[in-house]
Amino acid sequence: MKKLLTGLTLLAAAIPTVNAEEVDSGFYIFPSIGYFFLDSDRDADDAPAVTFAAGYQFNNRFATEAAYGIFSSESEITGKDIDGSYYHIDGLYHLSDSNTLTPFIVAGIGNMDLDTEGSENDDETSYNAGLGVKHDLTNQLSIRTEARMFYGNDSNNKDTLLNVGLVYLFGGSSSSNTTEVTSKYDSDGDGVMDSDDQCPNTAKGTDIDSQGCAAVTEAVVTTAVVIAPTDSDADGIVDSADKCPETPAEAKVDENGCQLTIAEPVSQTLHVQFANNSAEVPESAKDEIKELSVFMTSYPSTKVTIEGHSDSSGNANYNQDLSERRAKAIAKSLVEEFGIEDTRVDAKGYGEENPIADNNTAEGRKENRRVVAVIETATK
Repeated sequence: MKKLLTGLTLLAAAIPTVNAEEVDSGFYIFPSIGYFFLDSDRDADDAPAVTFAAGYQFNNRFATEAAYGIFSSESEITGKDIDGSYYHIDGLYHLSDSNTLTPFIVAGIGNMDLDTEGSENDDETSYNAGLGVKHDLTNQLSIRTEARMFYGNDSNNKDTLLNVGLVYLFGGSSSSNTTEVTSKYDSDGDGVMDSDDQCPNTAKGTDIDSQGCAAVTEAVVTTAVVIAPTDSDADGIVDSADKCPETPAEAKVDENGCQLTIAEPVSQTLHVQFANNSAEVPESAKDEIKELSVFMTSYPSTKVTIEGHSDSSGNANYNQDLSERRAKAIAKSLVEEFGIEDTRVDAKGYGEENPIADNNTAEGRKENRRVVAVIETATK
């Protein structure tokens, strides 16, 4: 037990606390329990084992780790206790980046030490290789099972270890799917965002209150009752001057009361933090989608295409499918939750086809994982 505590302390001290910006990379720990099937030439009983490993996952495919473990056996010849310990450094390669069952292969080199009471230690270099499978429980926590064979360089003994434990990845945020906010909407330029603006067509230079409406000043009327002009479609232009008297509610209009259009397409990068391998729109993205819906309501003649993009990590077909599902999920939210007509909304997934940055760097991959809303006037 003293050897185990010493090994755990050394390995744990080597792991810094990090806040990973990408769910596919970061430091992790892997405590586990298992069972050693010792080579028959050792003349020793098979035994349970406890292992602690720590490592670094470079991306969804590659990782490296160091491990230390102990087990307690008994000689079949003398009946004496045998204290076993082992340590090794390994490389892991995941055969897929699925979050259901991810198979992997592992291989490495280390040392095996069998300490028999009253005898010299049986200490030798040990090579190991094996297969395993990992299943993600959350963004940070996974269950991992594996089977390894250890080969003793001096004794030529072949021992087998079956192992199961939990992997905890430090950080684990879903920034592999995080994109940047580039702007907010304030269509009438009065300093109040459209989502909070109760009077979205305020004329420039008007004194406004906190809701974006013209500030009301008290006046004393002593000689006459003032009757306000009629504005039937509530677009801010009185009927007598309104050349488009049936403008849709909340639409932006010109001085004649007719709908404004946008001359050039508008591209808006949305801030969406999707969970790993998920197309479910998080609550944190709803404010951005609301901003987009307010803009489209203000310009009823516009249409929007939601474009999903990914970096080049993983399988291209899978990236294409995931980017399309995410784009459709945002389009569905825009229609069902914020009331934009489905005929005005389209969604396309481009996968890794249109990078805007270098996929060979983490920062470049982060920029390439994006969701863009392209808005343009459908009819003039």
